[in-house]
Amino acid sequence: MKFLENITFRRRRSKGSESNQDDSNNTSQTLNYTTNSMPEMSEDDETHEIKKLQDKIDELTSQLNNANKKVEILCLEISSLKEKNQELSKKKRFLCSKGYFFTPTTVNNIQESSFKTKQVNKN
Repeated sequence: MKFLENITFRRRRSKGSESNQDDSNNTSQTLNYTTNSMPEMSEDDETHEIKKLQDKIDELTSQLNNANKKVEILCLEISSLKEKNQELSKKKRFLCSKGYFFTPTTVNNIQESSFKTKQVNKN
């Protein structure tokens, strides 16, 4: 049992040891003196600043939500216009295959006449 010769046994501390008293003295000194305390700030200034920041966050959140809605609307409009463009391209290819040739003026005339027929059909 030579390994027990190198072990040092320490006594347990009693409940009323000096270290507990030292800790309580340190905390009371910290509370009594301002060396470790924060500088005084009035709660009104903090509250006002927090309120301003929350209002700004709310305003920016609202603007972001509005922008997201506008983006969604524009995406829907773009997809609708793409579909319409594809339909018109198909019609043009079909008519070209049947022997019709289009110039910009004839395309405008066709669009105007189809618009007029739609109005007549609605009445």
